[in-house]
Amino acid sequence: MKWTIEKWINVGFVAALLILATISLVSISSTYRLINTNRSISQDHRILEKLENVFSLLKDMEAGERGYVITGNEDFLGPYYSANGVIKDEVEGLAVMVTGNRAQSGLVSGLVPLLREKLDIQKGNIEMRKREGFAAAQHLIKSETGKKKMDEIRLVVSRMVAEEERQLARETKNAEKVAWATITIITLGGIFAILIAGFVVWNTNRGMKERKRIYKDLRESEERYRRLVETMNDGLLVQSQDRFTYVNNRLSQMLGFQREEMVGRPLYDFLPEQGKEIMAEQLARRSKGERKFYEIPWTGKSGKQVHTIVSPEPIFDDEGQYQGSFAVVTDISEHKLLEEKLRELSLQDELTGLYNRRGFFTLAEQQLKIARRLDRKMFLLFADLDRMKWINDTLGHSEGDRALQEVANVLKETFRESDVIARIGGDEFVALLFESSDSGTEIYSLRLRDGFTVSKARESFNPPLSISVGVAEYDPEHPVSLEDLLARADELMYEDKGNKKRK
Repeated sequence: MKWTIEKWINVGFVAALLILATISLVSISSTYRLINTNRSISQDHRILEKLENVFSLLKDMEAGERGYVITGNEDFLGPYYSANGVIKDEVEGLAVMVTGNRAQSGLVSGLVPLLREKLDIQKGNIEMRKREGFAAAQHLIKSETGKKKMDEIRLVVSRMVAEEERQLARETKNAEKVAWATITIITLGGIFAILIAGFVVWNTNRGMKERKRIYKDLRESEERYRRLVETMNDGLLVQSQDRFTYVNNRLSQMLGFQREEMVGRPLYDFLPEQGKEIMAEQLARRSKGERKFYEIPWTGKSGKQVHTIVSPEPIFDDEGQYQGSFAVVTDISEHKLLEEKLRELSLQDELTGLYNRRGFFTLAEQQLKIARRLDRKMFLLFADLDRMKWINDTLGHSEGDRALQEVANVLKETFRESDVIARIGGDEFVALLFESSDSGTEIYSLRLRDGFTVSKARESFNPPLSISVGVAEYDPEHPVSLEDLLARADELMYEDKGNKKRK
């Protein structure tokens, strides 16, 4: 599969969109991760603050308790009672904050009874100081029970602080990784997007240059074909809905109208009555895809009839609907005039109704001049009836005449009225043929033999009639005389006859 510029551009746009979508998804995911990480970090900081606050309250309570036990001054109990009133709430809040952390939850669970014991010890010391005085205070100071419990609490708090700091370090490191990964992906994605955008722009520019080149070539090609169409020796028409949509200069000159007078008008406006009948039949055939050439007269602007041969080509759209046709129109008016002159001179063979030798040479010379002027090829077919002597000797001369008439009928049915067909000798026939879209030496020989195949079914000759054929080509670029062309066709005919005898 060939990758066009448009496909490369489309792939580039899709790739750029995918990269941008990936960057967006990664950015959103990273943003959520950063938000969650920041929440965790903030939670860690709050836990640390809470731990610090709890420990600070304990220290305040311990300081107040010791101050009162040593001095008996109740002013020291103010901070004690103040801290004692909120420490339980702080511990409960701390327990809630570490709910999702099993290690911290376990440490808080261990911290709660230690705090309870510490508070009970402080409360007991205060009550004992109140009842028993300074002597009891000395005993309490020496026992260091509260200090030991405080050390246990300090140890638990230290472990919680250490754990929280480790958690905080992990979260901070994760946040940095996420941030760097996001930056890296966005940067690389941006670079790829820029590269792809540059590739798309480059391909677009290249595509525009390629289109300009193609458009230039198309314009030049169109101009060449336009010149070819406008300078060709034959007329050219394009028809749609029974109207002219285009005519070249040659066709307008042929009929004597300006092109603007013809384009858009019905074809029937330029045809005599017999031409309208022919055109209606041919347009019906053309709509079915038939491409067979036909003769038709046109009415020129001066009122004079112009005889032509039309070679059509139907036009169908992609869905197979008939849209119209274009056709090459060849002027054969001179040929028709010559035919009339030959009829006046009675240059026909009485037995077959074809031109005789004199008529053939008169008309053929004129046709070769036309071919040279129009730069068109012609073909000279030379045919000889096989076993003519045997037919005359065995079946009689009347059957020989009937055989010659049948050959003439086959020739007239096989070739066009515009072709020059003649009997130039006893059993020798010739046909001078204009080049057509399916012409060729082998094609004409096969076509004539097919005609004799049809003839077998309607005639009772036994054995059936057959002919030997030779076809010579006339090339206007390398012109030869009619005699040389006839000699070449005669030579090819004898080769054909010899091949039959060797089989």
